Amino acid sequence: MGDLWASDLPANLDRWELDYVLYDGWDTRSRSSGGFDAVYGIGVHHTASSTSPANDAAWCWRNSDDRPIGNVILMRDGVVWVGAAGASNTQGKGGPYTFHRGTAGQDNGNRVMFSIEAANNGLGEPWPLVQQSAYLTLCCAVLDWATECTPGGPIVPDDVIAHFEWAPGRKYDPAGQSDWAAGSALWNMDVFRGEVADTWEDDDAMPDDETIKRLVREVLDEGTTFGALSWAETNQNIAVGVQNSWNAINEANVKLDQIIAQLEP
Repeated sequence: MGDLWASDLPANLDRWELDYVLYDGWDTRSRSSGGFDAVYGIGVHHTASSTSPANDAAWCWRNSDDRPIGNVILMRDGVVWVGAAGASNTQGKGGPYTFHRGTAGQDNGNRVMFSIEAANNGLGEPWPLVQQSAYLTLCCAVLDWATECTPGGPIVPDDVIAHFEWAPGRKYDPAGQSDWAAGSALWNMDVFRGEVADTWEDDDAMPDDETIKRLVREVLDEGTTFGALSWAETNQNIAVGVQNSWNAINEANVKLDQIIAQLEP
């Protein structure tokens, strides 16, 4: 049974200022294998449906024989519905696929991939701009969650893949009129991943104190030594180093703004 759960995901959705709904039972819902074994990547999908958010959620997480389908559903209005904190039945047969953290084995994507469903009929329905923008932001929020809350080092925008990349020739999502496709064509995932990367890099949020402390403790638990320093001394030195780096970045940004201002006519 997998033991990794997306229980902390709402904090990342808050950080990225996404609107979301926590669907009843989300925090304990999973496929029969329980939580994730690991989190190697993010699978992006569309629902192939033309119904209401409530109906999409009910089908994916209550009524389908394959439930739960997807960890979250991104609705047409840009609101994220969170339905399963554990592994879901979404990727199906496909793979293997190699991510930065490791390789998802053949037909084993469900256990190691976070799955995003998104409301769209898949037949050329235009994707609303608010939904497109939220898709990029949601990927960033999940990347942050996986990097901060699951072991294995960072996962990056290149670890975001389409269902059709996991199961070529079997699956054809996501698709449809958007910034990444014309008509009913499959999305250009290289462009999509590039925009996820741009959105991710534009975020200048400083990790909160608890996140920094947890990451430092993980480093220490993995056997990194700091000579004869006590934990308190080590923690203080690291905190000072982080703050000094952050101050240097802010000072550089101020100087850059001044240079740009001088260059403007």
